[in-house]
Amino acid sequence: MTLCEWMLSLTIRSQEEINARLREIHPPHSPPVDPSLASPYDFKHPAQINKDQLRTLKGLHDNFARLLASTLSGAMRQVVEVKTAFVEQTAYSEFIMSLSNPYCIYEFTPGPTAGRAVVDVAMPLVFAAVDGAFGGRGSSAGIETGQPTAIEMRVINRIFKHMLADLEATWQPLLPVAISEVELETNPEVVQVVAAQEIVIVLAFEVNMPQASGLTRLCYPFFTLKPLLPLLGKCRVRRAIVIVLAFEVNMPQASGLTRLCYPFFTLKPLLPLLGKCRVRRAAEKTAALVSDNRLCLGPLQLPLVAELGRVQVALAEVRSLQVGDILRLPERTADSVPVYLGGKPKFLAHPFAEENGELKLQVAGPIPAHEQGRYGTAH
Repeated sequence: MTLCEWMLSLTIRSQEEINARLREIHPPHSPPVDPSLASPYDFKHPAQINKDQLRTLKGLHDNFARLLASTLSGAMRQVVEVKTAFVEQTAYSEFIMSLSNPYCIYEFTPGPTAGRAVVDVAMPLVFAAVDGAFGGRGSSAGIETGQPTAIEMRVINRIFKHMLADLEATWQPLLPVAISEVELETNPEVVQVVAAQEIVIVLAFEVNMPQASGLTRLCYPFFTLKPLLPLLGKCRVRRAIVIVLAFEVNMPQASGLTRLCYPFFTLKPLLPLLGKCRVRRAAEKTAALVSDNRLCLGPLQLPLVAELGRVQVALAEVRSLQVGDILRLPERTADSVPVYLGGKPKFLAHPFAEENGELKLQVAGPIPAHEQGRYGTAH
C-alpha cells in the first residue's frame, strides 16, 4: 500500500470526537475550581503564621490590653482604656517607616527565645502619662514631638518596667517568659532588630486617656516567635480569671469602693496554703492580740503607788510647817485608798500594818474607767 492509499484509508474525526476520546483515556481527577473561591496571595508580604496561631496570639494579648489599662490607670491616677486595635503581618521596613522621629521605642529579649522584639508608644501618650504621674491632668498639648528630659525618662522607664511585667504575665498561660536586655531608643532609624525584608507580626493597642489617645504596638519578628509556633497551635486561650475583693469606704462627705484584683495565676502558688489556713474571727483576733501583748509586757516593771490621802493647804501654812505638826486628811481609816499603776489610778485597796510593823495593801477591786478621772494622777 502506498502512502497516499494509507492516508486515504484514515478516518477523519472532528474536535468534539477527539476531546471525547481524550476524556476516555485521561478522565479528570477533580471537578474544575470555581474562580470565585480563589483568594489573592501577596508575595511581597507572605503569611508566615496561620490564622489559628494568629488568633491564639491575639487572644493572649487581649489579656495584655487589660493589664496595661490597669497599669496606666494606676500610674496616671485616671481611668485609661486599652483595647486591641489590629494584628497584622508585614515587613520590618514598613513597620519602621510607620514610626515618626522621635518615638519611644523599647527593644527587649523575650526569653526563652533568642530573638529580639520591640514595643513602641506614641509620644503624645508618653507625655500624657508623665504629666499624669506628676499630678497634672494627663495632657500632652504642645509637647507631642519634643524630646523627654532626664527626669521625665525616669518616670517613663518606671512605667515601661510595669508594662514589660504585664507582658511577662501575658505569656504565663503558655510558658514562662523572662524579659531581659531592655534598651530604650527614640530614633526609629537606628532600631534594627532584624533585616528590613523580614516578616514581623505587629499587634496594635488603642489607648484612650482622658486628655490624649494613641497607639501602643508590639512587634515580634517571625524568627522570634518561630520556636513558640507549636505551642500557639496547641494552646486554647481563655479569658484571664481574676479574684476581686471590694471594700466599701464611707467618708463624711463621700463614699465609694476600693478593690483588690488578684489574677488567678498570681494566687495559684498560694492555693495550697489558703486551703490549710483558718481565718480567725475578729473576737479571736482580739483575744490573741491581748494574749500576745501580755506575753510581751509581762516582764515590764511599773511603779505602784498607794495614796493614803490628799488635802489642799494654803501656801502660807506650808511655809509655817514644822516638825511634829499634824495635817488632817478627809479620809478615814476604814476608807479604801487609790492605787496608781504607772501614774494612773487602777485599783482601790485597804492599807493595814502587820504585827511586825510591815505595811501592806489589800486590793478591794479595780477602779471603773468612768471614775478614774476624779482621782487624778500620781507622780
